[in-house]
Amino acid sequence: MLHRPRSRSGASSAPSRRAAGRSRGALAVGLAFGCAVVGAVLSASGFAALRPARPLGAAQEVTEIAWVEAKLDVVLARALDRNVPLVIFACLADEVHNEEFRRGLAGNATLAKALIDAIPMYASNGEPPPGAALTKHKELMDEVYNRFVAEETPDGSWPLPEVLVVLPTGEVSLRLGSGHTVPDGEVVRAVKDTNEKLGGGVSDVTVTALAALRDAGRKATDTGDWVGAWRAWRGILAVTPAGPFAAEAKVALPAAEKELTKLLEASVAGVDEANVADRYATLRDVARRARGTELEKVAARHAATVEKDKRFKPLLPALRLEEEATDILFDAEALLAKGDEAGAVKALKRLAAKKYNETRAAARMRAEHAERLK
Repeated sequence: MLHRPRSRSGASSAPSRRAAGRSRGALAVGLAFGCAVVGAVLSASGFAALRPARPLGAAQEVTEIAWVEAKLDVVLARALDRNVPLVIFACLADEVHNEEFRRGLAGNATLAKALIDAIPMYASNGEPPPGAALTKHKELMDEVYNRFVAEETPDGSWPLPEVLVVLPTGEVSLRLGSGHTVPDGEVVRAVKDTNEKLGGGVSDVTVTALAALRDAGRKATDTGDWVGAWRAWRGILAVTPAGPFAAEAKVALPAAEKELTKLLEASVAGVDEANVADRYATLRDVARRARGTELEKVAARHAATVEKDKRFKPLLPALRLEEEATDILFDAEALLAKGDEAGAVKALKRLAAKKYNETRAAARMRAEHAERLK
């Protein structure tokens, strides 16, 4: 059947190219998260904690499609962040083929599973699928028509039912059905193929973690904390190779690595008795914050160069004690960031041992964590 959406007055609706362009708007979604999220993200060893709980395409027990209702620009912004397609199921009221299509969406475990890897929406001038608590599908019908259909058909008609697969950029990549019932297998294959072309998507939960990493990376870059920037940008790429977060990280990470190289080289150039304590502390700090990575090994090699210098042999016991104390404080604060208060207090009590009394790390512990030691 053909559908021509009508305006409130009953006149045929065929929007101009300008109106359709205005509807594209700004793709922005506010992501709210606190310092605890950022702390947990940055303290995750190897960033494994950020990986999606369920990789795209993996099995998951679902029987109903998780429909999303919102303005197209808002949903497309989320699709862009997740790097997954938007899949729109459109059908007409009171027509045999469309009614069959509508009812076939209820309790459809095959589609429900496939659409976890996409953002599904339902558009119709009639009723929603049985059991689906949708209220905005009629408004979406007109929005989809105006945005994706009106300018593509000379007479303004829309053969329904139809499934539209829309890229995160807002371009329609595939139209299935166009007046005929769409087999489930075609939709499943379209979602899978589109995700493969996009390079990999992430879950909503992972988007929040990626946003925290991105913000941490930007802040660290702005303040010249190149280890923090390197960790954040590298963390994003450990989670996803594609999408807007990865695109920014791929540009920012090489810049952070270049600055880190300068930092490490400067720490061993011109080192003497007057500056060795600070230079050695810088090298050990880089190694500490890059644990489990190649950067840790590079920083450790530079530190070893300082340790082997005969000029600093008398100073080494004090330098190593300071770094031992700093390691304990670093681990304690990492535990606090994860919410492990008991573990953190246990570590702080180790730092309270007499042999660390004169270290800068112990002084900072007494200034910042005295309440936890009572």
